[in-house]
Amino acid sequence: MKNMRVVASVAIGLISVAALLFLSCGPAQDVVPEKLEPHIAGVFQVPNIDFWIPTRIGAQDAAKEYGCKWTFTGPPGMEIDKLISIFETTMAAETDGIVAQALDGQATVPVATRAKEAGIPIIITNDSSTYGIYDAWCGADGYEIGQRQGEELVRCLRGETSWAKSWGYEGGEVSGKIAVINAWPGLRHMEARVQGARDYLEQYPGIEYMPQVFGGTDISHTKEACTNILVANPDLKGFVLPGDLETAGAGQAIQELGLEGKVVIVGMDLTEINLTLVEEKVVAALTGQNPYDQGYLPVKAIAEYLLHGTAMAESYPTAIELITCDNIDEVLEREAAYIEAGTKLTTVEE
Repeated sequence: MKNMRVVASVAIGLISVAALLFLSCGPAQDVVPEKLEPHIAGVFQVPNIDFWIPTRIGAQDAAKEYGCKWTFTGPPGMEIDKLISIFETTMAAETDGIVAQALDGQATVPVATRAKEAGIPIIITNDSSTYGIYDAWCGADGYEIGQRQGEELVRCLRGETSWAKSWGYEGGEVSGKIAVINAWPGLRHMEARVQGARDYLEQYPGIEYMPQVFGGTDISHTKEACTNILVANPDLKGFVLPGDLETAGAGQAIQELGLEGKVVIVGMDLTEINLTLVEEKVVAALTGQNPYDQGYLPVKAIAEYLLHGTAMAESYPTAIELITCDNIDEVLEREAAYIEAGTKLTTVEE
């Protein structure tokens, strides 16, 4: 019996040693992090607009999933200097990671460089390039968005879409004048959308792609620009528009001039105004860029890096969605749920 107890004791000891060795050789992500609740901050240009509601919900969902603290802030206007100031304040507030959105990502490179030197990971979202300094980017590829818009415009001109058929649109020949309004000249992701559409339409010699018009940074200005184009070009066949303001302005101009069903509008972003214009068949199609994932994916990536040491990818592309009268009802239901959830979001701290 004594020998049996000795053997059992030795066996238990060997099992314990083996278990300790196994645990000590386990993957790095099993190590308990120094900080159990990392603080990930969102610093966004004009954070209170409706477009960011799904983004904020996505970020909150990821933060809750990983047990992180999430805050969201930014300047109420377009001033890049205020964004940089808030960026710097956020860095100094014991922030462990940052999700950034800037209308001019290049302008924020110096402050992003300082964050990187301080060991704070940064992912720039709602964009399609890293500007060389950010750890990663998240968003829908702008050039591909433009290509999809050009493709849908051609389908409408041919009379192939439900929008065209509902208006008795006499399609067939892919030709005529196509205009583009850009509210944000020089912004790389916007210019990429414009270029993508232009390159796609170049394969149709009958298309006259008119020079860009820069229509200001609110709907009233883009509406005025679109109205001027329509009045000066009564034979205009359509608009390809890279942003939400441009789309809303074009739709309102079409309504005011009574040109519904006569001019094709392929626009951008699933704002309430634009979705209503699709529902009313004023706008033929919208391209969406999945704003929910633009919040969820960056927070998830930073959380996994901070908590488990998981390397971040260089990019986190989001899917491009096409909204037409064929699927508008289900999209309206989904977006209404986001808006309802948005009423429960905390006020953005400036």
